[in-house]
Amino acid sequence: MTEDKRSPLSRYHHVKIEDIQTPKTGREVVVDHYWAYRDGHVFFFKTTPQCNTSREIIERCGPVGSHPRFIPLAYIPREYL
Repeated sequence: MTEDKRSPLSRYHHVKIEDIQTPKTGREVVVDHYWAYRDGHVFFFKTTPQCNTSREIIERCGPVGSHPRFIPLAYIPREYL
């Protein structure tokens, strides 16, 4: 996902949703969270996943242009820990 450098989303890491839904050794598991989602990607700000157990938090505080998506099991890559 390529964002214009002037876009508010350019400050975030974009990770394909398939990547966090694939279990791999050494990953941290996040259970039953809403994620900031757009165009097949979830977002991380530096090393912080943009997710919360409250849908409303993601709706209000998620990156501009994203929307909440519930993911029952997410496997966070080591480089984001």
